[in-house]
This record gives sequence, structure tokens and C-alpha cells, in this order.
Amino acid sequence: MFVALPTISNPLAGLHAAIDECRAEPVAHFTDGALAEDLLELRRAADRLEAEFARRLERFDRSRGFAAEGAISTASWLRHRCGFSGAAASERVAVARHLAQLPLTADALGRGEIGYDHARVITRTTKSVGDDAMRGAEHILVDAAHRLDPARLQVAADHLRHYLAPERTLHDANVAHDRRALFISPLLDGVFRIDGQLDREGGACLQAALEALLGPRATDDTRTPAQRRADALVELARQRMEAAGGRPHVTLIVAAETLAGSGGATAAELDRAGVVPDQTALRISCDAALSVVTVDGQGRTLEAGRASRTVPPSLRRALAARDRGCRFPGCDRPVGWTDGHHLQHWARGGATRANNLVLLCRRHHRIVHEGGWRLAWGEQGELEAFPP
Repeated sequence: MFVALPTISNPLAGLHAAIDECRAEPVAHFTDGALAEDLLELRRAADRLEAEFARRLERFDRSRGFAAEGAISTASWLRHRCGFSGAAASERVAVARHLAQLPLTADALGRGEIGYDHARVITRTTKSVGDDAMRGAEHILVDAAHRLDPARLQVAADHLRHYLAPERTLHDANVAHDRRALFISPLLDGVFRIDGQLDREGGACLQAALEALLGPRATDDTRTPAQRRADALVELARQRMEAAGGRPHVTLIVAAETLAGSGGATAAELDRAGVVPDQTALRISCDAALSVVTVDGQGRTLEAGRASRTVPPSLRRALAARDRGCRFPGCDRPVGWTDGHHLQHWARGGATRANNLVLLCRRHHRIVHEGGWRLAWGEQGELEAFPP
């Protein structure tokens, strides 16, 4: 006796057929309105597919399906078989695992009501606060995702994360601060490559400083936004060097013949950067914000050229005379590297007076606030530091 087995249909075959039909449409003659509707519908379909991809990926990951092909992990399998980068593969696995514990988010994504980037924000928040904490709060972020773009949803998620796990929020902020780095590398083609990362506070400070220098774009300004930011960063450095007065900064070494415009003169050399064209040397020496050293043909020197706060300025001067630099025990950072620190914060009733203020360098100021250290005056007038 033969038993007929149920026919298993393959919905993915119909999916590919539908995509082929879309690809065959002559979109060149579509109206803008029709294209807009199609884009919205395609985006919704793509998000629904992302939800289904995550659902099946979680099952594949849980059953260790990657092992059948000799891969060492699901992320490794995704890199090899699906063409993901390492970071993207790891993120997909993390999203899939957390979505399995977030039914509201998974359902909203599966219906195309929220986007994949919304789901990424919610799953990242879950990873930070834990699945248990998110179960009672998931509906808050899903509801917000229906109304907010992913960037604004991230702000809402950060507020929720701070409410649910304030200690974790501080830990993550300190980890982000420890990851700060800046690399300045001279390349062989005469340019410098700048690369790095900052925590939120540092990034916000730099962005605000650059925006202040940029100002409104002039009508005849043809620079790209990236070029304007690069120029603003250099201007920030120049202003700081000028404010430093006679302290060492950047030096240009240039032959007198080059400044005189003599043919065949040697090229000028910029300290830390190497050779620069003679016209660059002329421009720098015309109104030097750098130090210019003029040499003769044998390299002998002919001429060396020039090179509102919460704490009021008068009080800061008094603190500088008293503290002479960072007062944290054992620190020798100078006054120029310090901030005025309220032993009892002004928002909590502390007065902005000398007996409630000390100068701390940026590092120790951060250790006191974010690191939980406490400062107090000792019996002999010395500053004592107590660890958390």
C-alpha cells in the first residue's frame, strides 16, 4: 500500500519569479508617484524578508547547521556562503538570536511595520540590558519604532537603557572612552591620513568646534563638506599654535634662494611632513603662523622667525596661583591642562568659591566623575583622594 506524501511547496521559487517580473518592468516611463509607491512597497518587502532571514538563521544557528559544511561558526558560514563582511555576519547572528526572544519586534519587522535598522537598535539595547529586563519594556521601543527613524529611536533606546541599567550605561561609556584613538600617518604621496574614534563627549566637542569654525557656507565656496571639515580641523590646530605664543610648534626650513625665487633653488622642508613646493614655502613665510628658519646653500641658519567658563577668569587665576596644576595626588599636569572641579557640585548646592574648587587635569577630572573617586581636603590642607 502506497501512502501519498504531502507536496511541499517552495515559496522562495515564487519569490524569485515575482522579482523577475519586477525586473522586467520598463521603469523609465514610470511617474515619480508610481516610483515612490514602488520604492515604499519594495522596502517593506525587503524588511519582511530580513525578518524571515533572521528567523531561519536563528534556527540554523541553534542547530549548528554550519558544522555540516566544516565552518567553525554561523558567522563564518555567512561570510563564506553569503558574502557578508566579518562585522556584518556577526551582527546578523546577534540580531537573529535576540529577535527570537523579542516577539513584538520580530512580528513588527515580519509585517514590514518597522525596518531592519529599527530591529538592530532594539536588539543592541537588549544585548546591553539583558533579555529579562527587556521583556517588560519591549513594547515601548516597538511603539517608538513605528514613529521614529532609527537615529531618533537610538536616543529613545539610550534613555530606556539608562533607566533599566544605569550601571551598565556608565560601564559602556567608560569602555567607549577607553577605545578613543587617533592616528596621523604621513603617506608616500605627500598627504596625511587621519583615522580614529572618540567617545560621545569627545566627538561632540570636536564636532562643535569644527562647526563653529565652519560657519555658513559662502555662495562662492566650492569645497565639499569633507574638505570644509578638513580645513576647519587644520584651522583649529593653527589657532591653538598661535595661542601657544613662543612654545615650539611646526617649523618650516627654507633656503634663502627659494624665498628669493631663484631658479634651481632647493625645496623647502616642513618639520614632521617633509618636502613642500616652493610656492607653499612662500605662502607660509608670507604671513607665518609657523616658525620659519631660513638657511643658506650649506644648510647654515641665516634667520629664525616667529613663531564663558563656570569658574570666572579671576577665580581661575587664583586657583592657578594656588594649585599650580592638577591637584590630584601624584599628578604633575600643568595649569593649561586642567579644569576647575567643584568638590561639592554646584547643582547640589556647592559654591563656586576657592575652598570648594580644585584644578584637575582632564584625565583625573574624568576619573573623579565617571570613575567614582571622591576628593576631600585633609587636616593639613592637602587634597585626599578616595577610590570607589
